[in-house]
Amino acid sequence: PAARGDVLVVGGTGGRLKADPTWARESLSGSAWYLGRHRVQNGYTTISFRAYKDRYCIKYEGSTCPQLLDQLFSTEPTTGRRRVDLLSVGTLLLVRTDFPGRDLSSPPAGWRVAASTPRTVTWVRRTPAPGAAQPVWTSPGTSLVPRPGDERTVRFTVRRVPASGGRVVIAALAWPGFSTDVGTVGKPLDGYLLTVDLPPGAAGRTVTVRYSPPGWHLELVALGLALAGAVAWSGAAAVSR
Repeated sequence: PAARGDVLVVGGTGGRLKADPTWARESLSGSAWYLGRHRVQNGYTTISFRAYKDRYCIKYEGSTCPQLLDQLFSTEPTTGRRRVDLLSVGTLLLVRTDFPGRDLSSPPAGWRVAASTPRTVTWVRRTPAPGAAQPVWTSPGTSLVPRPGDERTVRFTVRRVPASGGRVVIAALAWPGFSTDVGTVGKPLDGYLLTVDLPPGAAGRTVTVRYSPPGWHLELVALGLALAGAVAWSGAAAVSR
């Protein structure tokens, strides 16, 4: 209940939920997170983004290893930012039993203990984070203003960009299928974060980064043909009968 912004669970909860259903008062597992009101990264997935999974040891059902906590507060060398900031996570839910002998009552700078029970400890940012699918870093000399987007687009207006161009990092996994109407989609930061390389003349322009699954237009055509075939088959069956 104390969570604010996007949530990341550090520790394993699936086995504990099976052994003791009352755990569900504090933590869920896998696809059950979609029933709650918070956006949680520990959902169930059949296909993981390998670099993200390996970096944060997130299993298919959302459980993580306790080493994730130190990894989150480590520094990404290109940006000099903590990885938890690049992910734009606002809340960390820590499973106590996965941290034997460790003091969880003193979180790193910028965080506070929002809740503490015999089972879990909740750390929340003192200053809210923008959340997933938002710009989280720009290269030196580049600045921008975020704009409203939707479930498949990220938008921002470029205020300044150097003569050599600039780079923007977005808190999203760099799956195939992203495109941008200004500049190009660059090499993923840290192996998994979406980046956009801006050209020198991008100042003053509003950039739209859009996601469509690879082959999306072909899939829509196939869907249309399938529906048309189903209608034709049904009509033919009715007439022949």
